[in-house]
Amino acid sequence: MIAGAALAVALAAPHAVAQETTPEPESAAPEAPEATGPPKLTSLRLARTVRAQRGHARFLVGIRLNVEAQVLVRVISASNGDVKKTVQTSEPHAAGRAYFLIDATDDEGFQLPSGAYRVELQASSASAGASNLVRGSFRLRLSRGRGRFDAYTVPAWKATARNHGTTSKGLIVAVVAPQGAAATAGVRRGDVLVALNRKRIDSPGALATAQRGLPAEREVSLVIERDGKRMRLKMTPPPDWEDAPDYAPSLRVASRRDPKSLAVAIARVRNEIENRRLDEAEELLKEWPRGWRLSAPGQILSGELLAARSKYKPALGAYNRARKRDGAIARAEFGRGIALAALERPEDSAQAFGAVERLDPKDAAAPAFRSYVLLRAELYEEGAKAAQRSIGLDPRYADAHLPHGIAQIALENRAAGVRALRTGLLLLDEEDRAERLIERHLEPIDP
Repeated sequence: MIAGAALAVALAAPHAVAQETTPEPESAAPEAPEATGPPKLTSLRLARTVRAQRGHARFLVGIRLNVEAQVLVRVISASNGDVKKTVQTSEPHAAGRAYFLIDATDDEGFQLPSGAYRVELQASSASAGASNLVRGSFRLRLSRGRGRFDAYTVPAWKATARNHGTTSKGLIVAVVAPQGAAATAGVRRGDVLVALNRKRIDSPGALATAQRGLPAEREVSLVIERDGKRMRLKMTPPPDWEDAPDYAPSLRVASRRDPKSLAVAIARVRNEIENRRLDEAEELLKEWPRGWRLSAPGQILSGELLAARSKYKPALGAYNRARKRDGAIARAEFGRGIALAALERPEDSAQAFGAVERLDPKDAAAPAFRSYVLLRAELYEEGAKAAQRSIGLDPRYADAHLPHGIAQIALENRAAGVRALRTGLLLLDEEDRAERLIERHLEPIDP
């Protein structure tokens, strides 16, 4: 998903929903008996080969503790014995299975190169000393990194398309990153993105999926519409591990040059919401003409602003008004799904995400978060099917695999559940959330 794309806010909020709505595992392993004496480590779990995209490489290492203790993990180059990374738990880990999700970077944050590595684990207790040393090894194999389409786009909804004078179902380019790859390729403000890397871009969901599969630093094709004419361009996307552009200055300039552009106005407000500058977003929205504020895009932005402040009931009202004004906007239903889940209405939330699947069938996020709310309603088989649809749309999407794993565990398919959880965790870029998922779902079920 590109930085500043229309679905960015939608994907931020459901993460909180996912954390709150995942069910407790039905078949957790029994708690380990209390033990005394020095720590002891056994039963190392470590993949022999770690395959990942450059910039997104991480691996899981599991160990069993006989007593509560802190754990130290070292990653060592097999070629010269240099310690590349050291990770230590800040708090003692409970006795039993312990998993750690380790970024494949060195202590300075740089990506480890492909090659062979050793891992050393040792536990320590303030009262009982250090444990035995456990060693394992793995080979890191990196594929090309993920690229970024460095332009800020807005969906060609009915209101924005009419205002922009287009009949295309693509995404309207509000601004491009100054001197960025899209600008170098010839993309301009006001263009409509129609295809990227040979994939049709007719919805925010299609762009999010295409973005996760966009190769970095390799020439790809894109198709834009300008003044009613199609143009094919070539672009070399920058890697997504580079800092995302700050679009705010460009959006201010674009707004002064074209104050009647609804697409630019939407992008400017949403950019402030995405960057948690909520007061600034509210002031910008207040400056809109009354017709814009009452339009479907205006109500969606009002809903996003309210949801960002955890005011889900009035946010739901705003999304409902947006849906009434334009029933074809998937983002209104997505917002409803988020708000309804937060308001403890999982079945209604699942229906809303189901509507997103119909309106934006290329959006992998819709069936994934429908799966989460179905799990909350203890509809595990339906939840598993929804997660499988998400995986089919985009196997690179972490939140496709995670609910699938949780559903399989609830259905007592333990091995399949553990595999899916591991896959999702390796794709997840949120450290704190990964730790919670490991503690709540992976460790109890993988003795």
